[in-house]
Order: sequence, then structure tokens, then C-alpha cells
Amino acid sequence: MILLRKTIFFIRRFSREIIVNHLKGSESGISVVSLNRVKAKNAIGKILLSELRQTISDLKINKTSRVIIIKSSVKGVFCAGNNNLPKSIFYF
Repeated sequence: MILLRKTIFFIRRFSREIIVNHLKGSESGISVVSLNRVKAKNAIGKILLSELRQTISDLKINKTSRVIIIKSSVKGVFCAGNNNLPKSIFYF
């Protein structure tokens, strides 16, 4: 298990719902994507899903990230489900 230290190299806020941290030092190449939809407890809506897709696509193109960790910035909750989106919309 990799222990993530507080070595944040670059924090990029793609939107209000996604935050990306690029670690440095011995953790170089690790990007931490935080879901930040606090009021909805990270329920997947159209905006969050679209931004998550775009974020992952950007990180794939960038090629500096070897590992992408997706986590929640909402304490005690990863994701509360979806906001009435059809199942077919979740395919990447």
C-alpha cells in the first residue's frame, strides 16, 4: 500500500466538483482525483460525470500520471449513487 504524504506538487481545480492533486518526490507520477460534490454526497450527476470523464481523459493524454487515485473529499462518503441518470451513460 502506498502511503500518501502531504507532498502536493500541483493542485488543479477543473471545476467545483473535481479537484486534482499531482504528487511529487517519491510519489511523482501519482495523481489524486477528488470528488467534491459535498451537498449531494458525490452523487453522480451529468456535470460530475462529464468532468470526471474529461479529467481522466486529460490525465491519459498528459502521460505524466502513472497512477490515478479517485477519492472523495466528503468525509464518510465516497459516492451516494446517481442522480437519476440512465445506466448507459456510465460507460467510459
